[in-house]
Formats: sequence, structure tokens, C-alpha cells
Amino acid sequence: MRDIAAVARGLHFTDQERVYALHLNAAGDVASIQPLSVGVKDSAPVPLEKLAEAISQRRSAGVVLVHNHPSGNLGPSAEDIAVTRTLRGKLPLRAHYVVANGKAARIA
Repeated sequence: MRDIAAVARGLHFTDQERVYALHLNAAGDVASIQPLSVGVKDSAPVPLEKLAEAISQRRSAGVVLVHNHPSGNLGPSAEDIAVTRTLRGKLPLRAHYVVANGKAARIA
């Protein structure tokens, strides 16, 4: 998905974790990209209420989360996995990606 690649390029040069939501239309195409949060070197909050409100307002058919790991470690943390499970149970989460060193890995 080229939109994930575009977000990944923007996250490559930051020393803070940043979380973005890619809102999908009914065809599964990215309709908009929403910056969700900026954290610190090794964590960033995922504001569930803010994301749910944006999904409703934008009438998104689904959402893909993308966040970076400034450490360069492409593997998901235990927190990444827990957040993904929580969101999957409450929102139309289609995928969650971690980006680091110009690469992306799908968590779910």
C-alpha cells in the first residue's frame, strides 16, 4: 500500500514515536490520513475516543494504524500487540503497521 510507504517515509527521520490513522473508504482505498499522537522515544498513546470519533465523522469503512519505532526495531512491543487487540475488538481496524529504518511490518 503506497500510502503506508508515504507515511513511513515521513516517520523515518523522527526521534519520537508517532501514530497515524489511515481512514479507508468502502472500496478499501485510503480516503484520509490523520495524525493521532506524538509520544516519546519508545511509546506513544493511541487515543481510542479520538480515533472512534474520527471514524464516525469521516464515515470510515475501516482504519489502518501506522506508527514508528525510532529505535529501529521493527518488531512489535507487547504494548503494540495489546493495543491492536483492544482496537480490533472496538473499532473497524483493518491492519496495524510498525515502521522503522524505511521498512514496515504488519502487526495484525
